[in-house]
Amino acid sequence: MPLRAEHPGTDRRNLWRQSMMAVMVLGNPEAERSPGPFCATTHGTAPLGSRAPAGPCSPLGAAPGATPGDGAVPGEVARRRFLGQAAVALAAGPALQGLVSWLGAGPAPKAGGTGAPPSGVVPAKLAPRNPWPAHPVYNFAMISDRTDAEVFIAARTGANDASALFGTTYTWNGSATGNVAEMVDAFQDAVDDQVNGIACSVTDAKAFNNITDAALAKGIPVIAFSNRAPAGSGNNAMAYIGQDYYTAGALAGTRALSYLRPGETVAALMPQRASAGETSRLAGAASVLRPGGARVREVHVPEPRTAGAAYVTKWYRANPGTKFLLGMGGATGRIAGEVVRDLGLVNKGVHAAAFDAGPEVLSAIAAGHIEFTIDPQPYLQGFLPLFQLFLYNITGGLLWPTDVDTGAKVVSKLNVLEYLRYRDSWEGSSTTPRALVPPGRINLSGSGY
Repeated sequence: MPLRAEHPGTDRRNLWRQSMMAVMVLGNPEAERSPGPFCATTHGTAPLGSRAPAGPCSPLGAAPGATPGDGAVPGEVARRRFLGQAAVALAAGPALQGLVSWLGAGPAPKAGGTGAPPSGVVPAKLAPRNPWPAHPVYNFAMISDRTDAEVFIAARTGANDASALFGTTYTWNGSATGNVAEMVDAFQDAVDDQVNGIACSVTDAKAFNNITDAALAKGIPVIAFSNRAPAGSGNNAMAYIGQDYYTAGALAGTRALSYLRPGETVAALMPQRASAGETSRLAGAASVLRPGGARVREVHVPEPRTAGAAYVTKWYRANPGTKFLLGMGGATGRIAGEVVRDLGLVNKGVHAAAFDAGPEVLSAIAAGHIEFTIDPQPYLQGFLPLFQLFLYNITGGLLWPTDVDTGAKVVSKLNVLEYLRYRDSWEGSSTTPRALVPPGRINLSGSGY
């Protein structure tokens, strides 16, 4: 029966538009958390599973400033009215009901919107159905050079989220101190266990070559994450997911030059056992600093941190003309900020910068002890390797892993409060996830590009 005959006086085109908007809302979990066609408001933040505050909201077709019923939350009322109107069209169109069912949204809401979920929360019954065909529970291995490092809290959160999303499992092994032999042993264990894929932080130019080839020979895909072997080293990892360290180093060098005069010295703080990534960062920074007139001196910092801080303090006192301390990683960056703070170097015109975005580095930026850091967005370095290994397996190798640069986002006093405002798992300040609200304006100057 035609829609107009079923619902006299209702415009067919408007019903179709409302119905499809309802399908988008029901089929897209993000529509539950963000302003959609039914609500012109911006929600606040709240931990996952909790209720986010709603702002003023007008129902679809209502005049601005329309007031919902007493005691109701405006965002909920708008959504209920909208879905109630759309439900009329959904009830009249079996094909639309089928589309909603295909999206995994469950039955259409009843007219009147009873039982509407709280604004900003995604109920399980409205989550999209898993689109993947039936598959084995793939088991992956991640091999890290700093298994307990602060920077990898976000990476492990990303890996946990990928495993939950795709119905897979993974192990997290390697070395807590960057010991390559321990990492190779963990890699060999994963090969012996016949895992379905390996993601390894390849911190050495040659040490992982043979074991990578052994894995590939057994049909185990291998991805490098966080660190990769230099070009021409003979490592055959299928893809690299992580920061382009040379580019990130060049970006840091460019920004450091703005604090320097020709001939002034930059102390590049390197761990005594520097990774391939840290070495590449230094090369990128030097490629800008030296042509720009700065002197670059490598300072090899011992572990643990207390010994490293004492060493850099002693080194600076022996080289008081140094005007910039550039930590090539999170640990050396924290030491740079600590030395600047403890020696009062800001008043002497000495500046510092870091890589990675751990809580201490961010706090040092807010306090003025570090000028900036370069965020490699480690959450992506945990999530994307398992995503690509999953796709490789479920497609029978048709979808090949591909390189992904996870970025070089500059964090300075201009945007550090975005990081410090909440404790969350996206950048590793907490293991508890939070649903955050994007900024109202995107500042490309903070992207690093």
